Formats: sequence, C-alpha cells, structure tokens
Amino acid sequence: KIMNKPFSNVSTDLDQRVVLPQELPPGKSCRIEYRGTGWTALNSGDQVIPSGGAARIESIEGVTLRVRAV
Repeated sequence: KIMNKPFSNVSTDLDQRVVLPQELPPGKSCRIEYRGTGWTALNSGDQVIPSGGAARIESIEGVTLRVRAV
C-alpha cells in the first residue's frame, strides 16, 4: 500500500540552509524556492535575515519552513 506522504523524510531537511531573496524581519514571512518547489519561509528567530542571506531550517509545518539567521 502506497502512503500519501510526499515529505515523509522531512528530518533530512532540518538544519539545511536556504538563501532568502529578500530581507526577512523576525516574525515575517516570504516566498522562497527550495528543492524546486515554492515554500513560505517564516523567520522564527530574533534577527533580521538580509536579502541574499542564508537561513537554517528549524522546522517544517505543511508548506512553511521555519527558518532563522545562520
């Protein structure tokens, strides 16, 4: 039986780095592309992530990547 879980191995995405296309203040979100798919990136940290800056994936909730500045 095939399970309908396209992201069944989400743990491999934790701690991965993504580059943000725009400045992202704490508590705000933006659209990013990650692994060829569109996602919402939410800055769950307390530092502004600059445009072009790297962020680390802390957790994934649905299609939202919770990230914080590296």
